[in-house]
Amino acid sequence: MAKRILLTSGRVPSALELARALARAGCHVVVADSYPTFICQGSRAVAKAYVVPPPRQQPASYELAIIDIIKRERIELVVPASEEVLYLASFAAEIEKHCAFFFADAPLMLQCHHKQNFNDMSHAMGLSVPPSTLLLKGSVAQKLTQDDFVLKRCYSRGGSRVIFAKAGTDPATCDVPMDGSWLIQKKIPGETLCSFSVVQNGRLMKTQLYRPSVTLGHIGVVFQSIRDARIEQWIETFARKTNYHGFLSFDFQRTPAGEIFALECNPRITSGIHLVNPDVLAQAILNPDRPLPQKASRSRAQIVLGVVTALPDILSSPRLAWKTLRECFRAPDVMFAWSDLWPLLYQIKCYLYFFKICRRERFPLSSCTMDGIEWNEERAGQEEASARPRPNLINQA
Repeated sequence: MAKRILLTSGRVPSALELARALARAGCHVVVADSYPTFICQGSRAVAKAYVVPPPRQQPASYELAIIDIIKRERIELVVPASEEVLYLASFAAEIEKHCAFFFADAPLMLQCHHKQNFNDMSHAMGLSVPPSTLLLKGSVAQKLTQDDFVLKRCYSRGGSRVIFAKAGTDPATCDVPMDGSWLIQKKIPGETLCSFSVVQNGRLMKTQLYRPSVTLGHIGVVFQSIRDARIEQWIETFARKTNYHGFLSFDFQRTPAGEIFALECNPRITSGIHLVNPDVLAQAILNPDRPLPQKASRSRAQIVLGVVTALPDILSSPRLAWKTLRECFRAPDVMFAWSDLWPLLYQIKCYLYFFKICRRERFPLSSCTMDGIEWNEERAGQEEASARPRPNLINQA
């Protein structure tokens, strides 16, 4: 009998990747999202699609809607596709009454999501991270300002809310609050590399390392598979010592001397999922006690509409334009699949909706995919007025 799966945040390409992989493994896939238009609605891999309240603005209503779908669709496993996982974790006890879920405990994920707490936790395990401390008025570590440094919001994503400062700069002049909501971190020279892992109760099932070779702002839109045994060992140690469960992703800095430093953690899926073989991905989630299929990762992948959006930035530097475009031509689109062609066109409808939201709410396109699902130290259970009217629960089968 087909396993019945609920995927959340059907707007993100990673949800489509999950839906296709799980459907290929014989699962009955149901998807939910708070946008009325989202990519997974157009996929043959999805049996039913639901529109639910936004978890950030309406957490209590979101919980009720998700539980209702679980009961209505007889769901056996909830699999999150993005940062809504932190809201799902806040009512994990209620979900557990009805089905299993593929994510870690809320306290652990919140520690990982908070950049300074993650640094402290990793340092205590003996894992390499850059020196950093919370940015508080009157208590800035002078040592950290003697070299080039970085200011980051403790809760942020996609490289947003990052300020690079030269040695000797006074952080108080950088126009950021000195209230502990930001951290100051030593800038590590070198190359930024990323990872995506599937972890089952502390056991690393699959890790995919990758290099974002083309970016839209701070978000990668073309990805290249890489290998680095030191990074893989770092991740294995972290997963084992925390007994993590679910999707786990990191950003690393590799210095010219080959040293590895973990910059931050994302307790969720990142773009590395697009490089994992679908059969390997599905089995890593569904069958932790069986050996994974011996199938190679994809070498490259891209999000074509993201590349199109990034074209003005790409073409503004003629010296790098050809090299960048050549990288794009070599990478297959994550939306394209001969057996599931409709999302390739459906994404245009989704992007038009994204542009509409961005224009109305006045935030960049790169932030649109996280609108309503991002977690920035929200108060669990606090119902807030939604920024726009949304249906409570609509079946869009």
